[in-house]
Amino acid sequence: MPIMRASSLLLLALLAAPALADIPATQPSEPKEALRSFVSALSEGRPNEIPSLCQANDPQTTAAVADFQDVASAMSALRKSVSVKFGPDATAVVVPLMKLPDDIDTMVANAHGDKCEVQDSTGIVVAYMVRVGGAWKVDVGALLSSGDFNNGHVYFTGLARAIRQTARDIDAGKLADAESARDVLRARQDNAEQPTTAP
Repeated sequence: MPIMRASSLLLLALLAAPALADIPATQPSEPKEALRSFVSALSEGRPNEIPSLCQANDPQTTAAVADFQDVASAMSALRKSVSVKFGPDATAVVVPLMKLPDDIDTMVANAHGDKCEVQDSTGIVVAYMVRVGGAWKVDVGALLSSGDFNNGHVYFTGLARAIRQTARDIDAGKLADAESARDVLRARQDNAEQPTTAP
């Protein structure tokens, strides 16, 4: 992902998981717990949970949260399409667009007061967290100012479009099997940075 280095964890997403229902988000008391909740909401397609898991207090950060929600909504549609057309087990084939640099359990949370950087095993910061009212959240402002999120809006818009188009193609019977859907989605993901006016 050229647009992101450390913050690529925000997309780590797209892990295969069967849950589709909107589950009310709790208020995580630990940074890695908060990160896990955010990643789960994004990858499992639960957009309504995402705002409560993020700290956003200006138009720029609020727009970034909306982008995260857009991807989560697209993921929900994709998971439904894959499950209906190819069976629930096929989500494990189609959905994983990228792999975690490390399992969240093995990551290191370096907290300094109400701020925290979550690092992978190589020491690269993969997420910025902030404690607000006793609950840890993704620090969207720190993410945007980190330099790891250039062209983030363009990327996430393209990614959501690619996911939705693949879901529509699955629904229309244009993709014969889960492997074909996976390959098409990966190709579209690779082109997600390119702006387009397509719906």
